[in-house]
Amino acid sequence: MPNNQFLAVGRVDFANMPAVNTTNVPGVPPKPEIDLLKQYLNKARGFRNRTFQFRDRSIFQASYDDGYIPADTDRTTSRLYGFDPIPADAGDPFTSTNKSYLFGSYAGYGNQDNIRDIPNWDPTVAHYHYSADLADPRKEPIVGFYLLSASYFGEWQVADDFLRATIATPTYGLEAMYGRHTTLLLEASGLGEPIAAGVTRTINNGSPDVEISLLGDPTLRFQIIIPPSNLVATTNQSSVSLNWTPTSEANALYFAYRSTNGLNGDFLKLSQALTATSFTDNSPPAGQKMYQVRAAKLITTGSGSFTNLSQAVFITVNQ
Repeated sequence: MPNNQFLAVGRVDFANMPAVNTTNVPGVPPKPEIDLLKQYLNKARGFRNRTFQFRDRSIFQASYDDGYIPADTDRTTSRLYGFDPIPADAGDPFTSTNKSYLFGSYAGYGNQDNIRDIPNWDPTVAHYHYSADLADPRKEPIVGFYLLSASYFGEWQVADDFLRATIATPTYGLEAMYGRHTTLLLEASGLGEPIAAGVTRTINNGSPDVEISLLGDPTLRFQIIIPPSNLVATTNQSSVSLNWTPTSEANALYFAYRSTNGLNGDFLKLSQALTATSFTDNSPPAGQKMYQVRAAKLITTGSGSFTNLSQAVFITVNQ
């Protein structure tokens, strides 16, 4: 790999987060580190399978005179969703508890466990958001992916770090990026690649003073379609017939695959794009095999068009 090429690495780390471990919220029990990890993995899995979703729009706030946050939000939003009109709202992403956003940006004044703005440089009316606030379900923003710029946020390993707290939320927060002198280049992520591809492109762009950190699962994608369900297999001596419940996505197609070594094996694509919710494998190999079915749909964003695949549903057959 050339010296100027980098890999994007994401981190999920909830060690030393006492403000999040003990929420002091009636009816909400303390959550030790292992429970926060399980909570995060359940959120990521739910998002991949679209058991919950965010609206395709962004929200941004710049608490000082820095034009890059609004400009970068418009650029990022156009790449992920489209151009006309660009669905980006000016506002505080940490107060968006009744309106859903896939992407939120905030440039403010930071400390170890908080981010804040200071309107008109008057500290008596500063608006603070603390790590402990994010653990309170009543105050949780409905935002999936964050880009935050504030002092100390590059030191995300400290206790009660606010950047880490954004993905320790009970229901929604999935990714948090710290960025400074950073123009996000998410064209690849607008074409179905994971967020890591966009972060890598941003880092490799060649800006000499770019700073960016990624917390969260680097393999998560922005565009998710609902998978099919209830995959059933019927066997006879010479074939395996598959049937499944269709996705609720409009204009979806399906692909069927087979592996002879379970999840550890390569899955062979058995079908062209299917409009039906059934498929028959007329010449399967003997023995145990695993089938998977995925939904597929043409997606168009500001970065282009691509065929988007859902998560798979699986079934094992022993014939």
